[in-house]
Amino acid sequence: MEDHPITPNAPGGGPVLMSNHLELLARAGVELHLVVLIDPERSFGFRDYVERQPERWAEVRSWCASHRVLTLSRLVRKSSPAKHLLLALRDPAAYLFTTVNAETTSAFGRTVAELAPDLIWAENLVPALLAAGAAGPVPVVYSHHDWIWRIVKLQSAGRGRACRSRMNIRLTKRAEHSLIHRVAGCVSASVTEYEELQRLKPRRAHYLPTTYAAADLSGAEAPRRQARVVHLGGMQTAASRIGLQRFLELVWPVVRAQLNPAPELWVVGSLKGAPDRLLDALKQAGAVCTGFVADLGSVLSPFDLHVVPWEHNTGTRTRIPAALNYSQLVISTKSAAACLPELKHGENCVLVDELRSMAGEIVSLATDIERRVRIAASGRRTFMECYTVESVLPRVNRILDHFRAAATGADGGAGSSAALTLGLSLALAL
Repeated sequence: MEDHPITPNAPGGGPVLMSNHLELLARAGVELHLVVLIDPERSFGFRDYVERQPERWAEVRSWCASHRVLTLSRLVRKSSPAKHLLLALRDPAAYLFTTVNAETTSAFGRTVAELAPDLIWAENLVPALLAAGAAGPVPVVYSHHDWIWRIVKLQSAGRGRACRSRMNIRLTKRAEHSLIHRVAGCVSASVTEYEELQRLKPRRAHYLPTTYAAADLSGAEAPRRQARVVHLGGMQTAASRIGLQRFLELVWPVVRAQLNPAPELWVVGSLKGAPDRLLDALKQAGAVCTGFVADLGSVLSPFDLHVVPWEHNTGTRTRIPAALNYSQLVISTKSAAACLPELKHGENCVLVDELRSMAGEIVSLATDIERRVRIAASGRRTFMECYTVESVLPRVNRILDHFRAAATGADGGAGSSAALTLGLSLALAL
């Protein structure tokens, strides 16, 4: 893994998935060796996490037979623009990701040789690129978090894209699609992106939902007469930042105009990375901004309205299962929720065709205690059935069985010379 905090409550969806998968694999009974990749010029906070959350880090270490840190080298290019262009056309990954180079690949290859794993489980794009180049005959499972090319395209939409930007989007797409064909298989927490992966990698893609430990709601208060409206997610994540900005522009003014008094708006998560325009909008909205909260149970109350205003079907919404866990009523755009097939409009959540329609649902539900409680309680049942470690663990065992069969050729696939046994050993380039 890259050097993210290994906790289900860190900014961004990536650490949630990494923490999920590490625990699930540990619970599946495999022997784990954790490899943390550190880019000296771009830290994601792993070392701070180790110092600040020693108890959690001790728990993570207890899951692993060993752990080690590998510092990535960053290639400094001094060649001519013409050679850069040739590199971009010949090897887009090497052109775009300068830490995936011969020196780093060789260093990781030595680690693979030392550990001699049966399988490498690589979390996210850069670790998967590195693992694919260094694994030799060892099968690599790519834990796919998002299509990076698609996120870059959405972030640049409406701002005009220069030729270089458009080229980088195309090159990133080429690099990602090429990687899919090089690895033994993929897992995704988004069913729609799993389906895309399945088309690129038939019979080698798997849907693996996000999991959380079940919250204790035994001491929860009765539902409020008027619900609070809650948005969860740090502003360094594009979906949270852009979605919240759009919510404040299109939805919140309508809610405030139609409800008197207006419901409280709580924005939970770090505001680091929020542009001034968004900070000003939050102030004008009268939002209660909590910043990062380690214990979500202290701010997510049952039967409040949890809004997910992202308007695109990208990646996975790891915070939707978190909201369901606390029996909050999720109100989401259909596009944002498309990644989770377990969500059913009117049964365990409320889904709207377009963002502006969210205002009417908030106005209707804010004071309708009976409907709020019914849908939110159903959402909590869905969480318990679909998004806990216990509920997902059988799926993980089936996935591992699939790769064991693939490695030995028992499933009719190409197979691998590295046999996977029941005492499976994994080096996780998370």
